[in-house]
Amino acid sequence: MRWLAISSCLAMMIALPHRTIAADRLSVTLSSNVITVAGEVRARVQVNPDDENRVLHVVLDGPLYYASTDKQLDGADAAKTHDIWWQGLPPGDYTVTATVDGANGSRLFDRKRLKVVGFSQDSDSEFPPK
Repeated sequence: MRWLAISSCLAMMIALPHRTIAADRLSVTLSSNVITVAGEVRARVQVNPDDENRVLHVVLDGPLYYASTDKQLDGADAAKTHDIWWQGLPPGDYTVTATVDGANGSRLFDRKRLKVVGFSQDSDSEFPPK
């Protein structure tokens, strides 16, 4: 009897379609989580190609700087890897958010944090400090 219950559960698990979580379909990796104002950072966005994928939105949002970019995705024929670079950012704490909009209204997202340290050229302070 016990064997029958176990085999029934296994059969149901095999028969059910595999559900993927958002992390399996979309991920953001930063080249560094902390950079200086003179540095640069790359956001590598991995999007698993899918017939439903339509648009990739990538946003960099900080206290003194905001940037966004949209890339059209051609469903299952779209590239898997998308690189976005930023450099010369003002100091502060930033959020990098990638969002994929699907044809059926679905939305996936992943978010990472970035810290930019140092003094900007507009600052009255010198870098490096004396």
